[in-house]
Amino acid sequence: QRMCPAFPDLLEGFASSLEEPLSVFDCKEILRCPGGDPGTCAGHGTPGSLSGQACSRCPDAWRWNGEACVECNGVSSGGGPLAFVIVGLVLLVVAMYITGHGADTTTWSKARPVCMSLAVLTCQHYQMTTALSSDNLQLPGYKSDVLKAWAFLENPTEVMQPDCFGMVSFEDTLAIRFSGPAALVIIGAFVFLVSIVVSKATPRARMDFNTLFNAVFSLVFTLFPAIVAVSLVTFKCHTNPNGKDTLSADEGILCSGDP
Repeated sequence: QRMCPAFPDLLEGFASSLEEPLSVFDCKEILRCPGGDPGTCAGHGTPGSLSGQACSRCPDAWRWNGEACVECNGVSSGGGPLAFVIVGLVLLVVAMYITGHGADTTTWSKARPVCMSLAVLTCQHYQMTTALSSDNLQLPGYKSDVLKAWAFLENPTEVMQPDCFGMVSFEDTLAIRFSGPAALVIIGAFVFLVSIVVSKATPRARMDFNTLFNAVFSLVFTLFPAIVAVSLVTFKCHTNPNGKDTLSADEGILCSGDP
């Protein structure tokens, strides 16, 4: 006996649930939604299958890497906060090196300060242009690929892999992103206090407060476009074929608040 295909037959980049097969969502990331039968998401039939509205959720202890859900390993499950602290300390050391060598205005025209300034401007440029990838814009394929390559600059907290240590909701990830600048200030204050303690045994270890202050807030200024981007993320929505508006940053959330 010939079986009729399931209805509807969804195109790639669209998804609907088995409970409401005609309520179709437009997935911002095509790889999440392969199309076909309602209820079909990337990895369908495997332990790492996506689920939820618009295929927006990986299983517990799995994370989305841009192409598929991958299982969290032991390091990523428990080392997220430690990784953030380590990266913060490295950035702080680099910032102090840059600001310390730029203290004398007579050196500003030399190669090193100029290269460092260009690096900061490049970072800020790609932070601002990467923010376009979350807007309702249709970009050529090659431009979209370039923006994706620099996406980590818009959300530096991704290095923590928050999905792997229980912070999977949009509210949790938003809180982490908002706390980034404050965390850098706390790391700077901690380093300064440590230097005071160590300086009792080694006087040369005492850090100059002005240089450290300059370094910390130079980092905050460098990340300023990313801070602006996260403050606007809750206002960026897109309309789906079913007439519902979903949050571009998390398609599991309806912007209207309607069920």
